[in-house]
Amino acid sequence: MRFIASVLGVIGLLLVCAGLEAAVPAAGAGDEAKAFAVAVRLFEDRAFDLAEQELAEFIRGHPESSRVVEAVLLQAQAQFAQGRHGESLELLRSRLEAAGALSDRYMYWIAESLYQLGRNEEAAKAYAAVLAAHPESPRRLDASLGEAYATFRLGDLRRTAELLRTPEGAFQRAAASGNPELVARGQLLLAEVCLELGDYLGGIDALARLPEPGLPAQQTWQRQYVLARLQLGSKQVPAALTTVTNLLAQLAPLTNAAAVQLRADAKSLEGALLERSRQPEAAIQAYERNLDAGVGPARRFEAMQQIVRLTLAQNRIEEAVARLEDYLRQYPADPAAGVLRLALGELRLRQYYALASNARRTGTNLLQQARQQFSMASTNAPGPEVARALLNRGWTYWEESQVTGSNARLGEGASDFRAAAEQLPVSEEQAIARYKLGDLLFLQADYAAAVTNYWLVVSNYSELPAVSEGLADQARHQIVRAGIESRDLANAQEALEQLLARPGNGLGDRGLLLFGQAVGRAGQPAEARQLFNRFVELFPDSPRVPEARLAAARMYQLEGDWATAGVEYDRWVTNYPGHASLSRAEFDRAWARYRAGNETNAFQLFTNFVAQYPRDALARWAQHWIADYYFRQEKFDLADLNYQQIFLNTNWTTSELNYHARL
Repeated sequence: MRFIASVLGVIGLLLVCAGLEAAVPAAGAGDEAKAFAVAVRLFEDRAFDLAEQELAEFIRGHPESSRVVEAVLLQAQAQFAQGRHGESLELLRSRLEAAGALSDRYMYWIAESLYQLGRNEEAAKAYAAVLAAHPESPRRLDASLGEAYATFRLGDLRRTAELLRTPEGAFQRAAASGNPELVARGQLLLAEVCLELGDYLGGIDALARLPEPGLPAQQTWQRQYVLARLQLGSKQVPAALTTVTNLLAQLAPLTNAAAVQLRADAKSLEGALLERSRQPEAAIQAYERNLDAGVGPARRFEAMQQIVRLTLAQNRIEEAVARLEDYLRQYPADPAAGVLRLALGELRLRQYYALASNARRTGTNLLQQARQQFSMASTNAPGPEVARALLNRGWTYWEESQVTGSNARLGEGASDFRAAAEQLPVSEEQAIARYKLGDLLFLQADYAAAVTNYWLVVSNYSELPAVSEGLADQARHQIVRAGIESRDLANAQEALEQLLARPGNGLGDRGLLLFGQAVGRAGQPAEARQLFNRFVELFPDSPRVPEARLAAARMYQLEGDWATAGVEYDRWVTNYPGHASLSRAEFDRAWARYRAGNETNAFQLFTNFVAQYPRDALARWAQHWIADYYFRQEKFDLADLNYQQIFLNTNWTTSELNYHARL
């Protein structure tokens, strides 16, 4: 409501300057009349400070004069004109009982003083009191308009519309013979209120009631501006575009402050209309005219935002980046510069994420450029934007660690995520900050602190479905991983059970498999095997079922039940002949046969392994077992040949096993 903001608070001052409130008599003989006439002349000449002094002196010098009531009213108006509204309010209230025939004027200026002090509820009641006690007062139009403005300030738009629109109401009754400029102000306010209420046709009707011609130039411009917005709201886009075009033509040659401000408002509206008319390039050109130095920073910022938005809608990211960089070079100290730097940094991140994964290693300069903007935004953006800048800067450290493999700057990233989490309100962004803080702590092997942050993500965002139904499950999975790494299996199991209680999250099977493997490594093979069997029961269609069955077979191996392990391996290689883990299963199968005492079968399996998987990392170990087998059979020539295969085979890199074979 830019127009309303431009007229709020000036009604009273205009009325002070429009004429005297008191009925000033013609100058008569005597000191009293002369003193009063001097004070009045100073007031008429707008020398309000001197007038106030003379009026105060008159009141002190002639306390019994019939003109004291008028002098007090003029003194209060002089204080009001100097911006000392509290003093004018106190003076008028102290003398109200003695106001007599001027009580309506006293009451009106009390209301005006309250309004200027921002005491809007009291002001609205005070204006209404004038109308109720003095329905025929010369100030009835002013008071009715003042009540409407005060009610508007209170945010009660429907009541404001009612006060201005009702035919039997004070404003409409007084408007018939009232000051045309004040009537116009009331109708313009009604039109604005209708716009806010979505009553576009009602607003257009209010503007139609304005007297034309005869309005002051500024009200004529304001009428057209409000009309164009109402036409836009009622989907009369071509008519709105014509109205705003005509308005801009009238404002083009003018350089006064009011015209410049309204021209910027109109250009903004023209951009919106052109966009609605599906003319994005023309809309961009309209917004560009609000990038000039003479335009206020608020409109300039809005124009830049709209230009970037329209440019990005056409997927012209490079152009959007260039526009932002040019703007920030030109207006580095703009109040909104921090917000635009945040946007520029986010676009640099977007460019980075658009790179193919194999190109990101060489694209870290985009991360550095984004980080630079986030760093600058974190020092001069508004409060909430600072937290976003810290969150995004934390992402740059995270992404850099992912492509470079370096953990050197994880501490800086953790600091940013921690600060963002502390400053952001409860939101999806805050949950992300906590989650990524957990990830960076995990990479730094600070598993306990990582788990603390993951649990916060799980526990604190039940009212946010995007978190509670997505990110929280990822946090639970990370708790499982962190618990395994730190051997805190109790925490890991708690998070796992929560995952398993939420089917369909896509993480329960992976977590259960990892946890089972950890339990096995912890020396509890029977318990681990139960977990793997549970996996198969819960997730029979999971692509990880072969891994679970293979892990269960290995648990027999850990228990020393080599015979059962061998049977399970036989079943596994039969059921999953094309699996990626087949070579490892074949090796374990052969080893289980050997440990079960069936060397003949083991010999055949190891021999087949070497022939089938000659480049596998386990092939040399199978070859060594074969050589050992011949050695145990005292077939030393064959043993010698097989030992030589280990250190002569160029497919196998040198290892400790080579030296053992030579020995």
